[in-house]
Amino acid sequence: MRIFTACVIISLVTFGDGRRRIYTEEDEAKYLNELKQQELRNFELEMRQQTNQRGVKYSSGMLGVQLDGGASESDDLPNELRGPVSTWNKKTSRTQPKEQTQALALRSKPSFEMSSLTRKSVEISDGIDDDDHWCYYCATPIDKVKPDMRRSIRNLLEMRRTAFPVDAVTNDCYSAKNLTRLKKQKCSYKYCQTLSILDRNAGNSFVVRGCAEHFGAINVPELEKKSDHSCEMLHEKLEIKECICKTSKYCNAGWTKRSANGVFQHSRVAFIALFSILVML
Repeated sequence: MRIFTACVIISLVTFGDGRRRIYTEEDEAKYLNELKQQELRNFELEMRQQTNQRGVKYSSGMLGVQLDGGASESDDLPNELRGPVSTWNKKTSRTQPKEQTQALALRSKPSFEMSSLTRKSVEISDGIDDDDHWCYYCATPIDKVKPDMRRSIRNLLEMRRTAFPVDAVTNDCYSAKNLTRLKKQKCSYKYCQTLSILDRNAGNSFVVRGCAEHFGAINVPELEKKSDHSCEMLHEKLEIKECICKTSKYCNAGWTKRSANGVFQHSRVAFIALFSILVML
């Protein structure tokens, strides 16, 4: 009985101390960062399962997964696209100017497979020399994208060590009709890349384009083995697609649209085929 009473007293004291505890901003940042890391691990696990189904051995280096931090963010981003800010980032953000340069808006951290040229700040300008490598640099608006999809976009950009390019958001990024309105990004390599996420149920999509070295490490021998325009599904369920191009500066992802007319044409062909079979019988 005495032991039981002592346990009750200890429990009450512990509970009382817990209620009096005041959580600081550092505690909150740590908790949010743990949630973010867990979210990224779950997303990486889904990626691994998808690649294993296609017979490809997955490694975090394939997608540039970075679980200990992310690229710089802007105050203009929606909450779903803003990752938790660590204490280290809070200290350094005070010295960083509010207006981010275009070079910081779409960036990647150096990798051992990347040359020293990619460690230099990226210059984005319309006055690019003829001998320079460059790609069209843009992202589509995320206003109409559902919150769940925004989190997927944030995870995808985080895994690619890339930030949302708030300085290059335009509807013209969806198609190549108005290329003169798109910004150009000077690259260290000739490869251009497009990452896209398609939500067919909601009828929305997200696209980001730029130099390939800003979406992960560049392995020139492996990229040279691929065709001039190669695309790969990174995630079938979420319809995440990655395209890398050697000569195309725009690098179209090539999503197919499901129009009502297209559905009607398919139904018509199926009906004619079925009718022909019945007549033959």
